[in-house]
Amino acid sequence: MIPTANRIRKSSEYSKVFKTSTKFETPNFKIYITKSLDSTCKIGIIASGKIGGAVKRNEIKRRIKAILLPYLTQLPFNIVIKIKQIPTTSFTDLKKELEDVILKQDEKGSIKNSSYNNI
Repeated sequence: MIPTANRIRKSSEYSKVFKTSTKFETPNFKIYITKSLDSTCKIGIIASGKIGGAVKRNEIKRRIKAILLPYLTQLPFNIVIKIKQIPTTSFTDLKKELEDVILKQDEKGSIKNSSYNNI
């Protein structure tokens, strides 16, 4: 579980990330990344009811949290991950997809090298 201090919970926090972020699109996600003002990593996950039932939505959110949990102390970013569809790939492929975008950010929130384009 992600600690409360590392969660984006308020709509004002989500809005701030959406307005000031660099956006990336992968086959399964839209990822919004912005530099954190206090150098702590905060994560928000959005899963619309249109993409599947509650069990599947919660499963993918748990997978995303498990992937990002080890990096909370290393990343100085606020990250919002919007799930576009329920991934049919394995956990390792999902991990590679997220890490390819998130871990290749420089200190300013610009991507260094990734196979995914920013929007």
